[in-house]
Amino acid sequence: IKYHTENVERASYIDCVMGFCDDDTADYLEDRFMQKYKKKAMAIIPKFTGMLSFLCSVFLVQHILRSKKQRKSPYSRIIVGLSTADMFSSFFGFFLSTWPMPSDTWLAYGATGNTRTCTMQGFFFQLGLCAATLYQASLVSYYFFTIVKGWGKTKIKKWEPVFHVVPCTIALGTAIAGLFLRLYNPLTRGSMCW
Repeated sequence: IKYHTENVERASYIDCVMGFCDDDTADYLEDRFMQKYKKKAMAIIPKFTGMLSFLCSVFLVQHILRSKKQRKSPYSRIIVGLSTADMFSSFFGFFLSTWPMPSDTWLAYGATGNTRTCTMQGFFFQLGLCAATLYQASLVSYYFFTIVKGWGKTKIKKWEPVFHVVPCTIALGTAIAGLFLRLYNPLTRGSMCW
């Protein structure tokens, strides 16, 4: 077995599990040992869930856009906006997770990027997350006006641009503001830049 800090930590942890160290040392080594694997899990698991979310959103968008009947529905167009926003947040925030983080980021498993890739991830994640949240509010508003207020398709179509302009404008505004304020940095307790 080669001497490597990982091997020493693993051997020390096993010694403690077998009862060859005091309680304080055992707690410290267990925390260090588990923290390392938690960081790996925090970097790897979002890649799978993010890609699954991204692919489902792509499927939803292409399914709606291929159907002439669906494309005419204000509800479906709001869902396209919501799914598109989700594609941004799923891909840039969760699938990429630690990859765009600067390679010298402390305790970031798999970080291979630089400051520019970190900024890019933060910008698109902010754009997608903010837009998705506001598109959900648009969807709630759509339901409120159609169910509670009894608005028909004509009146909803008249107000539909608001359901798209508000989420896109606010999301783009906050994402651009983050660029100018240099807010996109690696998260200390997370696995991405935001």
